Amino acid sequence: MTPTSHRTAVTPTPRRTAAATILSIALTGATLRVAVTSVGALLPEIRAALHLSDAAAAWLAALPVLIFAVLGAATPLLVRRVGPRGAMVAGLLVSALGLVGRALTGSAWVFGLCSVLALSGAAAGNVLMPGLVRRHGGQHLGAATALYTTALALASAGAAAGSTALATYAGWRGGIGVWALLNVAAACSWLPLRRPQERRGPLPRPSRGRLPRVWSRRVVLITAFFGFQSVQSYTVFGWFPTLLRDTGTSTPEAGTLIGLYAVVAVPVYLVAPRLPPARLRIAVLGLGLCQIAAYLGLIADPAGPTWLWMTLAGIGSGSFAVALHLIAGAGAGAGSTTSISAAVQGSGYLLAAAGPLLVGLVHGVTCDWAPSLVLLCVAAVISTSSGLGSLGQKAPMS
Repeated sequence: MTPTSHRTAVTPTPRRTAAATILSIALTGATLRVAVTSVGALLPEIRAALHLSDAAAAWLAALPVLIFAVLGAATPLLVRRVGPRGAMVAGLLVSALGLVGRALTGSAWVFGLCSVLALSGAAAGNVLMPGLVRRHGGQHLGAATALYTTALALASAGAAAGSTALATYAGWRGGIGVWALLNVAAACSWLPLRRPQERRGPLPRPSRGRLPRVWSRRVVLITAFFGFQSVQSYTVFGWFPTLLRDTGTSTPEAGTLIGLYAVVAVPVYLVAPRLPPARLRIAVLGLGLCQIAAYLGLIADPAGPTWLWMTLAGIGSGSFAVALHLIAGAGAGAGSTTSISAAVQGSGYLLAAAGPLLVGLVHGVTCDWAPSLVLLCVAAVISTSSGLGSLGQKAPMS
């Protein structure tokens, strides 16, 4: 066999490979939050059907970030056994199984277990996507990253708005179960992308720096920035559909408003991380003020211009992209950045789990959303202050 024929046998045409890569990245990015936003949009119906208490509903809203923190950290163990592509396909299929299972069950306990399955695939995707984008994106890393984060935001919006619309015709079970098809499509899209290099040698391992090297003052501030921003985002996805409906918004409109929250953050995702440090500080401050204004608006006039409050909150949620940008620049090299990323995201998501849980419990005790919105104002202040503080710290030299 000649070298040319050997290359032809193992390498697909560049154009087909590029098209398959774009499809896989977009579809997988689209799956990463649908398990969260589809349930939040229909939480009142799910609570009524499964007879969930206030405490159980609060735990259900907090479950995504708990799973992201715990099972996301275990993903490297799966990668060492089956490789990144195999781990991604397995995660997507397990998530699809969970999405179908919780749409079919009538048991609250089984619903919770199936939610763990559905979210575990998303947890693996959160960890794997940056590496797979780097592996398959080649010289177009920036464009590939923008593609999957944009797909994530748009699908989050689609799941929030689409679930309520589908529930009108197929009930809440159809509204949350249909998204399993997206996971199956994403899993199938990775199958043609096997690369010979994936089996050549062991997977790189993150460096094992000592705690003092990881937990610098700057990294602690970035963790607080990331964690308290996630507190707000996952509280919005988990509880705001219920909050909006309690203030007189219809079910379809509440889903649309959650979709609006996700969509308006997309321009911030694309622009903010590219700003120079001085302008980035102004952006972090402005994004934080948008969130605080949104929560105060909902307290002062909950039945007023809810589209304005949700737009402001959504714009402010774009600080999530700034947090990821700060994580990427926090290490002196690739190895230390991997260790810092694992520490920040693991600790940040554990911190974020307290948000939906506490908000749900406070509302259950007070039967009023104002105290919960005050808690979100506090989270926004801490997040913004931490982000500004981290920008004031010098990055390590590579």
